[in-house]
Amino acid sequence: GIGLSAVLLRLAAASVGHHNYDLTFLHCDGLAIGALIACCYSQRNAQRSPEAVIPTRWIASAFVAGLLLFACLFLPYSGAREFAFMSAAAQTGISLLTGSIIAFVIVHTGARYLAIFRSRVFTFFGLISYAIYMIHTYVLMAYDHLRGPLPPGDLAAYTARFVIVLGISVLLSLLT
Repeated sequence: GIGLSAVLLRLAAASVGHHNYDLTFLHCDGLAIGALIACCYSQRNAQRSPEAVIPTRWIASAFVAGLLLFACLFLPYSGAREFAFMSAAAQTGISLLTGSIIAFVIVHTGARYLAIFRSRVFTFFGLISYAIYMIHTYVLMAYDHLRGPLPPGDLAAYTARFVIVLGISVLLSLLT
């Protein structure tokens, strides 16, 4: 219900030309998909059953639908309202894509070809990912405030910004 409500609210917002989906109630379908996946697989683990709770065909269908909806961003548009609807579709696509990828990785947890996700680097970032998520926006805003606007197309400036913001965010995340 939460996921569907977020999609419908995005469409309602798009109908008036609104396309900034940073507000939680316009963006929480990804959280709802993650919660659904967690509930399905915690139930599987509680029953100690190796079977997948979410069938592979559903995961594949969500991936394809997500890809198609995300592709809306690359369609030509003529006005703000069309762009708002394409952004709403793309946001739904991103939620479906990421949810399907996460579900796929969970279903195939022990697979050899996914061993990289069990590496120390991925484990390290997995342990501090929520703290990075909570902190990085403030670090980015502080960097932009102190540094000033970046010149469009200056790859070196954007690369430096990425490395510095990531480094500070990781350090602050470790402290928290």
